[in-house]
Amino acid sequence: MGEDEEFKRRKDLTFLQAEGHEPLPQQLKREEVSDGFRAKLLNLFRHYILDYDGDVFGGGFVYDNVIPVFENEWVNRQEKYADELLTGDEFDNRAEIYQSIKKFIVAEDGKDVLDFVQFILREKTLDPNIRKSIKDLFVESNMAYRVYGNPPTLIPLSSEEDAEAVLKSLDTLREAKQKGASTHLKNAAESLRSGNFSDSVRESIHAVESTVKRIAGKDKATLTDGLKVVENATDLHPALKKAFNQLYGYTSDEKGVRHASIDGDEMVDEHLALFMFSTCASFCAYLVNVTRK
Repeated sequence: MGEDEEFKRRKDLTFLQAEGHEPLPQQLKREEVSDGFRAKLLNLFRHYILDYDGDVFGGGFVYDNVIPVFENEWVNRQEKYADELLTGDEFDNRAEIYQSIKKFIVAEDGKDVLDFVQFILREKTLDPNIRKSIKDLFVESNMAYRVYGNPPTLIPLSSEEDAEAVLKSLDTLREAKQKGASTHLKNAAESLRSGNFSDSVRESIHAVESTVKRIAGKDKATLTDGLKVVENATDLHPALKKAFNQLYGYTSDEKGVRHASIDGDEMVDEHLALFMFSTCASFCAYLVNVTRK
């Protein structure tokens, strides 16, 4: 890989992600809240609570009805007394609310932060623009949840079983010294985290190609040729072989997957990239396991 290709791979990643020390993409980490999401969420609340239009002698706060939103959360979700939060005039109360939220978001477990966010999203007096900004933040941060419906509800993109299966698959590949497949899957995870979904699908299918070539002992074998060799050597079911050949054919044809997007018309979304990542990781591990017999 040349310097330009390596730069392109790394430019949207942290060092730890690029070095493969974070094997799972954020979208599979249920109940986890990244530091980046916490910081952006807190910044959003800071503007919502404290932004002021004018000076202390004129003007007013940009957003009205802020105090009731968080007072309701304080009393009804946390079950605390209101006079422990609201101790002064509106300026003091808003400042106290912000500091309380900051302490909570920074220190609490991910599941508690998510519970807090869903409660706030469901507050009827919450400004619609803030509600939309929070909803968008889940997408921008590639969180494991999305906001759906009315009342707003956090829905997971994947199951805990999906994450466990991927981790087991990665362990299997490492144990089998399938370095090529492991590298491609790490790259796929990194692309998922950075929102490059076409790249993620590409890397996922490359992981299958690498595994098949290693098992077949043919470096120049295509996926189709390699699967034929594996089928003859193992108990790989013909229907399963056909399914992966068809899926491979789809990735070759789909705009933005094997080839550059045409006029920005990219058909690969986050759901497809997650599906391909989990499916290809599991299939690689399956191929390794059946050839051990």
